[in-house]
Formats: sequence, structure tokens, C-alpha cells
Amino acid sequence: MDVIFSKDDVKTFQDMVIDCAWELGKGSKQTSRTRGNHTVEVSFDRKGKHLALVEMVAHRDYGHIEAPIEAIVTRRYTFNDRFGEYRLHGEIIRKIENK
Repeated sequence: MDVIFSKDDVKTFQDMVIDCAWELGKGSKQTSRTRGNHTVEVSFDRKGKHLALVEMVAHRDYGHIEAPIEAIVTRRYTFNDRFGEYRLHGEIIRKIENK
């Protein structure tokens, strides 16, 4: 299996998670999850209420089964309970030059 995320990608993701935890304050619970080898996410909850999500995703050209990774996208969202939707708070995109 190829390594998809670089050390810089992981550092960027960790920095976003730390910033999110800092803004939410004490008492928020973090739950980490991975989907395959292309997505890592951390969900923030407090007393059963979902608060925020930070994710790092390796994006491909989905028109091709074995397409190369085109970009690593790290996003930070907060969850709006009133409307039941996420609000984007930050996005960092690292494009990958395929040879």
C-alpha cells in the first residue's frame, strides 16, 4: 500500500484538530475514524451533542478506477444543530503533481 499522506499533511491535520479543540474548550470528546486509506476524521461531541468535524481526504479523479491522487484536502467544520448542517471554517488543499 502506498503512503498517501505526507508528514506535512499529518501536521496540518493535527494543527486543525488542536485549533478546533481549543475553540470548543473543555469537556468536548474527540472520536477518531478512518475510512480506507484515503480519509481520516476527528469528530467533536459534548454531552451527546455533535459540535464539529475535522477531516483529511485524498481526492482522486473518480472517473477512473485506479486514478492517482490529485490532492490532499484538509477541512474543518462546525455543526449547526438548528439547521442540521455543517459550516466550513477552514480548508487547505495540497495539489499533487502526477507524473
